[in-house]
Amino acid sequence: MFNYGAGEDKLSWFVNYNKLSEDAFLRNNDFDSEQYGVKLGYALTESDKLALTVAKVESKRGYIMANKPGNANYDPHYPIADGETLSPSAGAGTTPNPGAYWKKKLNTYDVAWTHKIKDGFLKMIYWNNDEKRQEVNYDSAGGLLLDRTVISDKSDGWTLSRDKQVGKHTYSFGGDYKRLRYGYGWYTVKPAGATELYPSQKVDLAGLYLDDTWSLDDRWTANMGLRWDQMTGGKDDANAATMKDVDYSSLSPKLNLSFQNNDQTTTFISVNRIWRAPSMAELYWWSQPSPPEKLGTNTLLKPEKGWGYELGVHNKVSNKWTTKITAFYQDIEDYINFTHMYPFSCYNIEHAKVWGFEWENIYKLSDKSKLQLNYTNQHTKKAGVTSLDKLGLAGELDYRPAHKVALGYQLDAKPWQARYTINYTGRQSANYPYGSSSTITLGGYTVHNIAFSREIGKETTLHLAIDNLLDKDYQEQYNYPMQGRAFGMSITQKF
Repeated sequence: MFNYGAGEDKLSWFVNYNKLSEDAFLRNNDFDSEQYGVKLGYALTESDKLALTVAKVESKRGYIMANKPGNANYDPHYPIADGETLSPSAGAGTTPNPGAYWKKKLNTYDVAWTHKIKDGFLKMIYWNNDEKRQEVNYDSAGGLLLDRTVISDKSDGWTLSRDKQVGKHTYSFGGDYKRLRYGYGWYTVKPAGATELYPSQKVDLAGLYLDDTWSLDDRWTANMGLRWDQMTGGKDDANAATMKDVDYSSLSPKLNLSFQNNDQTTTFISVNRIWRAPSMAELYWWSQPSPPEKLGTNTLLKPEKGWGYELGVHNKVSNKWTTKITAFYQDIEDYINFTHMYPFSCYNIEHAKVWGFEWENIYKLSDKSKLQLNYTNQHTKKAGVTSLDKLGLAGELDYRPAHKVALGYQLDAKPWQARYTINYTGRQSANYPYGSSSTITLGGYTVHNIAFSREIGKETTLHLAIDNLLDKDYQEQYNYPMQGRAFGMSITQKF
């Protein structure tokens, strides 16, 4: 890792370089990445500033191979895993073999202009992403079977925002626009039965918002806002015959109230409209007509919509202890259920509900150290599922643990910094395998992480981190075990 920044008169600059490498934990799933970046800033006037950021990321990761006892190529040196498949269909090259990998090259840039005004500011940003992904697969004998390049991110957009202070009111308003494109690509080596690559889909997202925060009196603070969103999508080429056209829009209001009961206690309540349009991946897989056991291809895919509610209280119990508890409830219509494995079904469930509470605590042990304790309790329920739907639990959402606990210790005593965290995730259930009525349950697990930093002089800092300190064997998703103990070390040098 290398970072360097400086400034002179009206011009400032910052450059960085990062490199990350990981050996394969799941079979064939090694990873390497390099990142380069430059940020330039220039003050045109006392009120106007320009900023330009350019970044490049080059990454390579091996595809996860299926690794199960009984398979002809089972390797007991690696954990059991279902493995990945290459999409869209690569015919005979769909299943990864030893050495299969993808390699990404991502180029991004953004330009920002900020104009200071007496009562606030005006800011405009334009951004652009261009990512190409090369996918390579070999046959069982090691011969080259597949080599293709997919334009995995072709997008750009802009945002415009304005803040304005008027008396006790702070107004924020603006808009944003995004152009997303996917499906472009070509084959260098094409296996038999592979699907042709052509521009398959386009999505345009537009939004406008208005927000007002004001002090009603010495104890009441209110926040009220309204946002308009629109999504249009469809085919980006005549060859994408199955891609369906969509045009969605929505108005989403919100209201937040905060009441200061006394010097130690604040109570707050919020009501927010929930609205989420389908993602690019959800739109694509919903539009595909096969395989025949898929759900959702013959029905309209609608955006998620509903209401979210929060009620909470923040209390300063003492000079050392502060606590906050928040109850939440979400009532969602047309919940988008997307299975990320074959047969890649994407469809709406009529109703989904999520509710529970969060409890956050900070306790100061001294001026230089503190403890943090957070607990989340969550429950889900779904209704309106058809009898043909065997792609999830019968009455609740998959992979939603009821209990999560995070305990952390933080020390800031120069030249030392230390962090120690203990994260517990409760048992969770899911439908498995997809298309059956079977259910699997993953037991709860606890993961410990520790990190230290030591300043060596004024310009040099040494960092050491150990993730999964106790080498816990656990899974976040069935048949995809997480890696064990991992070490990290870096040195930061200032010039």
